[in-house]
Amino acid sequence: MHGRVEFGCKSHSSARVPIPDEKKRRLDEAAINCIIMDSRPWGDFKRNGMLKFLSVAVPGYTGPSSRTVQRRLTKLYRKKKEDFKTELAQTSQLSLTADLWKSKRNRHFLCITVHYTSDDFVPKSKVLSFKKFTGRHYAKTIRAHMEKVINEYSLLGKITSTTTDNGSNIRLATSKRSLFGIRIHCLCHALNLTIFNGLKLWEKKKNVEADNEAVEENK
Repeated sequence: MHGRVEFGCKSHSSARVPIPDEKKRRLDEAAINCIIMDSRPWGDFKRNGMLKFLSVAVPGYTGPSSRTVQRRLTKLYRKKKEDFKTELAQTSQLSLTADLWKSKRNRHFLCITVHYTSDDFVPKSKVLSFKKFTGRHYAKTIRAHMEKVINEYSLLGKITSTTTDNGSNIRLATSKRSLFGIRIHCLCHALNLTIFNGLKLWEKKKNVEADNEAVEENK
């Protein structure tokens, strides 16, 4: 534990098997891809069970540390983002969807997705932004964030439509046609409300006063 081995017995020490640099690089890359694909914690390959497995499967290899994984993921994210920007730069028309919702822990999130077609007319959909919101979700706050994302990816003038639910805050936030194109009410959300209200499932009281107050402050 303290790096003092001169007082230990020979049976306490284990011979280290050297790993060639190229092989270690490929193993680290495979381990990081495993963490990404399976959504595993960054320090998975430094846990006792995994270390024991690796000592049998690949003697001498101990896996990447959480710090190494973090650095590699940051570098990979930046590269993928730049590649994505280059791909979007070649698209003349696209549309957005934006959804604001609350989790069971009362945490609010806004997800912005872009939809477009490739040169060979293959439809594509990718997430532009996934943000946690705190405080009151006024239209001006939502719009400011969406404008920031649009400018970051140089999408100004390319957006033909933006699909959202019919909430007052998101509706007001995307009402600027020159920026967001035509605003479309999500059909799936409308159908859900129709069934919800028509069958009176899980009926709850609507706070009309709070809605009116939010609309006034959003103006």
